Amino acid sequence: MKKISFLIVVLLTFASYTVAQKNINLVLGTSVGFSHYYAPQMLFINTTYQVGAELEFNKGSLTFSGVYNLNLINDLKDINEYRSKQLLSFLGINTRYRILNNTKIISPTLSLSLFTEVRKKSREYIDYKTPRMVKNSDGNGIIYNDLYLSTPFLGNISMGFQVNLYKGLSMIVEGGYGYRYVKYMTQEYRNKDILISTTNHSEYFQSFDFKVGFSYTFLLTKAYTKKSKK
Repeated sequence: MKKISFLIVVLLTFASYTVAQKNINLVLGTSVGFSHYYAPQMLFINTTYQVGAELEFNKGSLTFSGVYNLNLINDLKDINEYRSKQLLSFLGINTRYRILNNTKIISPTLSLSLFTEVRKKSREYIDYKTPRMVKNSDGNGIIYNDLYLSTPFLGNISMGFQVNLYKGLSMIVEGGYGYRYVKYMTQEYRNKDILISTTNHSEYFQSFDFKVGFSYTFLLTKAYTKKSKK
């Protein structure tokens, strides 16, 4: 949370420094990237689609977008089949600050993304971890089965650069820190089919994130700016 608060302060500082607003643009964008988690070893392939508004200033621009995010899971150690098959959907918001004027060919960027999973109630449970068996004192096996429930929160703080390609079309390359909060359920079975108890758990993961995207801007309104007196 401290890192997120720090980035918000930075964005507001840059915005206050560039209060001379010039234009308001409609922004459409898409990106492809990955999130690499070290514990456990997982790789999420991320595809995003976004629409938003860009506030253009004399010395930079600030973009607010609504984002649809698709995550394809790949278990790097092949522990679970679900991790190489499951597709998760997220909705969220993205704020990006482009530090230099939009007329510059290359500009540094700072961005913050926040998501929550969109989950259908009818969706079947999927394995979260490999089922495991523990022998008790009477020799009977107790099976613990962990089932994935949801990802209430997914966040990312990143920095990179934006390159103007052609008349409103630009490419964005960014890398940064990711945070994922996950809920899962543990079912305890005796003799493979007798359910003894059910317990809910939660845990979080940290990742290195990287993405490459493209955006296109359309002028919506040209803001009024006062001319300086000579």
